[in-house]
Amino acid sequence: MTKIISAGIDIGGTKANIGIIDEEGKVLISHRLDVIPEESAEALIVRLGITWKELLKSQGYTGKEIRSVGIGVPGTVDSMTGMVEYCPNLGWEDIPAGILFRKALDTEVIITQDSRAAAWAEYLLGAGRGARSMVCVTIGTGIGCGIVIDGKIFHGAMNTAGELGHTIFSQNGRHCNCGLDGCLERYCSGTGIFERAFESFPEMFDNRPHRAETVFDLARQNNADMLKVIQESVIDLSIGIANLVSILSPEMVIISGGLCEYEDLIIQPLREWVYTNGYHSWSRKKQLQIVKAELGPFAPMIGAGLLYKDV
Repeated sequence: MTKIISAGIDIGGTKANIGIIDEEGKVLISHRLDVIPEESAEALIVRLGITWKELLKSQGYTGKEIRSVGIGVPGTVDSMTGMVEYCPNLGWEDIPAGILFRKALDTEVIITQDSRAAAWAEYLLGAGRGARSMVCVTIGTGIGCGIVIDGKIFHGAMNTAGELGHTIFSQNGRHCNCGLDGCLERYCSGTGIFERAFESFPEMFDNRPHRAETVFDLARQNNADMLKVIQESVIDLSIGIANLVSILSPEMVIISGGLCEYEDLIIQPLREWVYTNGYHSWSRKKQLQIVKAELGPFAPMIGAGLLYKDV
């Protein structure tokens, strides 16, 4: 019996991952492509198409062996039309990505939001195996959230379900690149955590990388100021997640993204805060699981490649 293979493409703010995946989610081969700042959507998609065809050729594939090509994109995505309505991190607005990808890849494609693709991968193959309903919260440049309800990806009527990062956390608060003020991700995303630390303690970043990982590394060296910044940010994130759980009542919350590697500084205190302060009808039962993602940085690419299973 011929093994079913599919392909997944995950587009981020600085890089894109392309992979060929079998039906069990094993990555057979992958390639990373840098995303060039200020590059147009059309130019990036053409480059991805060229790279895709070269990847197929290198493995002896013609393309006919591929059952499905799935694509994960940050921002607001209409999966039915393939339109990327708004993606501030890439500077995309009203981009007919489905049409452009079909032309560049010379095949049909399925497009979804990258956080939904990551959630789908974790649901099928990772930390969410066995759950019927779960959410996957990704801490990165922003705060992403993919939702699976009764075994299906939940998009919502306006294709904006899961925009946890753009829930209003503080009226007239920090300005977000989405155009709103006070979005949650401005306080507890990787970018938000770094900016919070840099604004209060700029001297700590002399001759050090300007990124969230620096804040966490200093905290692990028992820097009290950085520990306080992280603690405040984790409380803000915990409030957002507790509200999400009260609304959706999932079995599981999965925390993903590069910063979840600092499990002792993020996931453990987050879990404790949510259990202690969440609405008593569910928090006291402690049936909700809050766990670290299992699939790592390839999760959106794998989930995109397996979107054909969301039927």
